[in-house]
Amino acid sequence: MNRTITAFRGVMLAAATLASPAEAMPLAAPAAPTSVTSQATPIWCRRGFYVVGGAYYYNGYRGYWRMLPGYRYYKGYWFPAAAFAAGVAAATVAPPPPPAARLAAPHVRWCFDHYRSYRAWDNSYQPYDGPPQQCRSPYN
Repeated sequence: MNRTITAFRGVMLAAATLASPAEAMPLAAPAAPTSVTSQATPIWCRRGFYVVGGAYYYNGYRGYWRMLPGYRYYKGYWFPAAAFAAGVAAATVAPPPPPAARLAAPHVRWCFDHYRSYRAWDNSYQPYDGPPQQCRSPYN
């Protein structure tokens, strides 16, 4: 029974192949060349310092506002060392940014008294709903 079904399938496949025309697909006429000039440049091709969607890039590498180990400071942001390897870059590494201003003691005390989840190191607290918020005291 199995041989009969296999043979029948083979005959049907051969008949279907022979029944179809053996023509090659006709070539379409080439369209007239159009000159399209685009102002958009892919991000990975850009050189130098630029901003895309609020993120800062230098030679295709993203910059960060916080200092990271092994990163270099340029125009207010920290970029990986590879960003400076091929492009034109500052010859020297910029000095580290100045330390953040300290908060006044009355401000910190007021925030600790009013918000249970207050963190002095980043001056924020976590409300019951929503993202962390900056603490704004009368001593700001």
